[in-house]
Amino acid sequence: MKPSVMLNRVNRRLLRMKILENVSFASNSNGCWIWQREIATNGYGRIYFDGIKHNAHRAAYVAWKGPINPRLEACHKCDVRACVNPDHIFIGSRSDNMMDASKKKRIAPYTHPENMHHGEKHWKAKLSLEDVSIIRKRKTEGCKATDVAKEFAIHDTHVRRIWRNEHW
Repeated sequence: MKPSVMLNRVNRRLLRMKILENVSFASNSNGCWIWQREIATNGYGRIYFDGIKHNAHRAAYVAWKGPINPRLEACHKCDVRACVNPDHIFIGSRSDNMMDASKKKRIAPYTHPENMHHGEKHWKAKLSLEDVSIIRKRKTEGCKATDVAKEFAIHDTHVRRIWRNEHW
C-alpha cells in the first residue's frame, strides 16, 4: 500500500501531537508553522509515522482536515515548503498546483502552443523564411541533406524535416 494511502488511515490525534512537537510558531508574521525536523533536499519537511516517511505538510493536512485522495497534491497557499499549518494547505490536482505557482510567478507561465512563436520569430531560430525556401528548392535540385545542412550550419535531420513539411 502506498504511504499516501496509509497516511489516511492513521490515528489523527497522535499524528497531530507528533506534528505539534516538531514545529516552530515563533519568528514569522505570516502564521506559518515551520517544520523543525528533517527537511528533504526539495525543501519539504519529512515525518516518520508508523514506520513510514511522509511529507510533513501532507501529514498535517490529514491530521487536522482529513484524508487526501492519493492522486491529489497538498499545495501551499503560503509558498513556504517547510510550513505545516493546515490552514495554509489546500488540496488540488497537479494542474491546480502548477497554475497556482504560475499565478504567483514561481514558475514560467503556461503558454498554449498556438500562442508560441514559430519559424523565424522563435528566439532560437537559425533560419529565415528565405533560407527555408532555398532548402526546399535544393531538394528539387537533387542535393543531399548532409550537403544542405552544412551550407546552413544545421543538422541534416532538420533539413529532412523541412523537406517533409514537419518543420516550418
